[in-house]
Amino acid sequence: MPLSRAPEPARPVHPGPPRPVQPAPARPVHPVRPAVRAPYRSLYLASLQQALAHRRAVLVDLAGNAVWAAVLYYLWRSIFAGATSVGGYSWDQMRTYVLLSYALGQLLAFQAEMQMHRDIRGGQVALDLVRPVNYPAMQLVRALGAGTPHMAGALAGTAAIGGALLHALPPHSPAAALLFLLTLAVGVAVNAMLCFLTSLLCFWTESAYGLILARQAVTTFMAGGMVPLALFPAPLRVVAEWLPFSAIVSTPVQMYLGRLTGDDALLAVGRQLAWAVVMSALTVRLWRAARRHLTVNGG
Repeated sequence: MPLSRAPEPARPVHPGPPRPVQPAPARPVHPVRPAVRAPYRSLYLASLQQALAHRRAVLVDLAGNAVWAAVLYYLWRSIFAGATSVGGYSWDQMRTYVLLSYALGQLLAFQAEMQMHRDIRGGQVALDLVRPVNYPAMQLVRALGAGTPHMAGALAGTAAIGGALLHALPPHSPAAALLFLLTLAVGVAVNAMLCFLTSLLCFWTESAYGLILARQAVTTFMAGGMVPLALFPAPLRVVAEWLPFSAIVSTPVQMYLGRLTGDDALLAVGRQLAWAVVMSALTVRLWRAARRHLTVNGG
């Protein structure tokens, strides 16, 4: 019987030198997203993209308003056929006035105002309220984003048609150009707050569509979009000059043409700024009342 071999004793295992522990690679720190750092910029870009997605509607709006501007142009040309000056305006100044009033009328899109009305009536405003942004400021940014294609198209068309075909006048002077830009910015703010205040009224009405159309008609007329305020009857002209509507069209255009200088220019700018402050206060008060009145049904 063969003898079995005894098992060999286990060899002691000597641990080698300890291996250095390498730290895990640090994860790259990504910068904060622009949506967190600049929510208003994101809202502006989203509104701009939405407007560009419906560019046919933008083109139709621009074409329709251009037809209205053409009607005003030929109407004033027929009036100036037998006169060299009307209300202190020469024909060169008047055709420039018509072109600028058309461009300024496109600074805020009608669709933006109606979108706010639909959001309020449909309850979307409840979701907007939980966003970490100021609601009135958010609506202003959205309106600017939706109106940018209108503004760009109107300014491009005005520059092309006015410069090449109608020979519109340039700014009266460098100072007039600076005052035009200043009053234009204030006028856009005043117009935006007027739109916002009108849209807020649908918290207390079934539909604000009629109110929005009425506001647009009153604004166009009282701002001097159809007829310069200088041609209004004296009592109505004084009232129109002191109302906020004149800050939207009349004041910027008169600055451009150099018809307001010295103390008159300072008075016009002061009226604009005063109305901007008043409209801001009204916007805050009416928005607070609207929030208290808000009722959202469903779930």
